[in-house]
Amino acid sequence: MVSWGFYGEEAAAFLFGEGIRWPYRLTFATLAFVGPLGGLEAFLAISDTLNGLMALPNLLGLVLLGGVVGRLVYGFFRGEPWVPPR
Repeated sequence: MVSWGFYGEEAAAFLFGEGIRWPYRLTFATLAFVGPLGGLEAFLAISDTLNGLMALPNLLGLVLLGGVVGRLVYGFFRGEPWVPPR
């Protein structure tokens, strides 16, 4: 719980700025106490949904960067020197 709270706080600060830290901490602490009262089925449904949503930016990145990765791999196996992609 502590490590996931820290990871989430750092991500929120990166995305929204330093001012989000205290609201995030208060929300996280509140949900950490209220969450277990909702029942296991509700918790699992919410956690499965949020874990599934984490795949969306990763899949989007795979699609958008697929051509760049393909060119880099092709050049690597042809022995070409590495040049940063543009």
